[in-house]
Amino acid sequence: MDGERKRRKLLLRWEQQKGLCHWCEKPTILIMRPPSQGMRFFLPVPNEATLDHLRSRLHPDRLEPANGEIRLVMACRQCNNERGQAEEAALPKEELHRRSGHSAKGP
Repeated sequence: MDGERKRRKLLLRWEQQKGLCHWCEKPTILIMRPPSQGMRFFLPVPNEATLDHLRSRLHPDRLEPANGEIRLVMACRQCNNERGQAEEAALPKEELHRRSGHSAKGP
């Protein structure tokens, strides 16, 4: 998803959810960063609004059946990161290597 499209989706979700994180329901801060800069030049803010996948990468129903789009919600950065870390911890080592583009090495 390109930067401008992602910014529009984030703003839409933020408005729909009245600025509350989908997971912890705490208020978030909407920071509209320049698309060209991303997070490289900014310190992360724990309650910053981010787009998060409603279903994890492992879930078989990740895609919306009707149009094949990924289901997204607005979540604070802290909840988004915690969910991602928990998912990675649940993956087998070989799958983490595969997803990172590295080949799993034998014994």
